[in-house]
Amino acid sequence: MVTRFSASEARLKAENAQKTLEEQRLREKELRKTLAKERAFVREGFDKQRETVISAAIDGHNEIEVESIFLFRELVEVGVQVVEEGLVKKQLVVTGKVVGVDELKEEILQFFDMFIDAAKGDLKSYYDGFQRFHRLNYDALYEALNSDWSWSEFYGDEIYADEVPQELRDKYSDYIERINERVRAYKGAFEEDDHYEDDDDLITGEYLFSDDDEEMDVLKPSVEGNKLKIRWANEAESTFMNDPLLSDVGLAWLSTYRGQSLIEEVFESLSSAAEMGKSTLKLDFSLSKDGWYFLADGRKVFSCMPDELVAIIARENFTIDDTVSTQKSYAIKVSW
Repeated sequence: MVTRFSASEARLKAENAQKTLEEQRLREKELRKTLAKERAFVREGFDKQRETVISAAIDGHNEIEVESIFLFRELVEVGVQVVEEGLVKKQLVVTGKVVGVDELKEEILQFFDMFIDAAKGDLKSYYDGFQRFHRLNYDALYEALNSDWSWSEFYGDEIYADEVPQELRDKYSDYIERINERVRAYKGAFEEDDHYEDDDDLITGEYLFSDDDEEMDVLKPSVEGNKLKIRWANEAESTFMNDPLLSDVGLAWLSTYRGQSLIEEVFESLSSAAEMGKSTLKLDFSLSKDGWYFLADGRKVFSCMPDELVAIIARENFTIDDTVSTQKSYAIKVSW
């Protein structure tokens, strides 16, 4: 029997297909709206966070505690520290740099290669060639890394220890020590720690976030009761290289003497103008070979990039009427 397809069935199929397509279109539209709202929420949160951080630096602080951190990677990328304090994952710190176990092993091999490259000219003759020199010392490094003894370190192979003169060993001792500094940290990562909690490898301390951590729009404490902090350098003699204020360099400069002096000069100029009965003032800046300067009553005060000051002035409820910029000058017109 031949199956027939009627016009009414065709119309029904078409109507159902159109209905399905319309429902899909509406779902996608709602999804786009939701994503747009989420992006706007995150960006607004980051902008407010930026103001909070800069305000804290202006007040002379070098860290703030927050309930959540927006786009933490954008902070990490400019050198600002994002820290969780409390019960956190264990990290390794070598000469001030936080590294993971895999990264640490890569550094060990990098410093080993540097040692081999630097010493090959002096030492390969003791091994009848470069290949044997490299292989025997690599085997010694491998043994040190994988030894069950926590104190085991790399001091070269037996030929290096017994036949290479002491003056040559002294010549390359700095390379050996840089390798062993990381060997000690690498082996220490696998030692038992009395502060571990259960099997989660958590310790009481600080966790410093890096680019290796999972990206997330809004960072929250991983354990209830932990604290999140945003931290930057605290250098009394910090110099400024015209980086953005929202950077480790910029915040360090802003929160210490030189940045504080600029802020005081800017607001002192506004205060003096108000005392003279003025309701507007043009703040002038000029660009020299070593950076921007604020022109304050005939004096030149070293400045950050002038456009960075607009938000700082506006946060005190001044009105920014206009900004005028050229390659060598910048002006902020302020009223109150």
